Amino acid sequence: MVDDSTSMKQYWDSVLEVFEALSYLVTDLDPNGFELWFTGSDNPLRNCGKTTAPLQTVQYSKQEGTANIDLKLDIIVREHLEALKKLSSKLLLFDRTAKPVKPLSLYILTDKVWWEDSRICFLEYCVRQLSQLVKPDMVNHQIGIQFIFFCQDQVDLKLMESVVYGIEGQL
Repeated sequence: MVDDSTSMKQYWDSVLEVFEALSYLVTDLDPNGFELWFTGSDNPLRNCGKTTAPLQTVQYSKQEGTANIDLKLDIIVREHLEALKKLSSKLLLFDRTAKPVKPLSLYILTDKVWWEDSRICFLEYCVRQLSQLVKPDMVNHQIGIQFIFFCQDQVDLKLMESVVYGIEGQL
């Protein structure tokens, strides 16, 4: 997910470099392609098997408005949990058409501007929803969340790290 809010303009060249590197990595790892979400757009690019179109989309994206990371995280989390629930019900019915749900890896490229108390709480809520995946009988590494922060303020960066690590410790 790429934060395309106004506050990210100053970091956009760096965002492009990081996204380009990540897109090449995930393209090789996922034969079905990856998804590209923006905080300001309602329509993600899905099944990106090549890097050209997503790179151009990021490159020509307008950085405007405010980040709506909480809404996008909610959509992504709900979609993943629904897919897992459908798979579970098919497995219980011994449905041979059941296809495995691939693990979810989220890379969130953002700055600190959306980072408010209410959003931190929502982020914790999303992570707790995903913690439903952490069960003794489940395969490890079903979910991964990586924040890639574009921030120059060391105090804010330390605050963000402590919150993210605190959330990880709850899983």
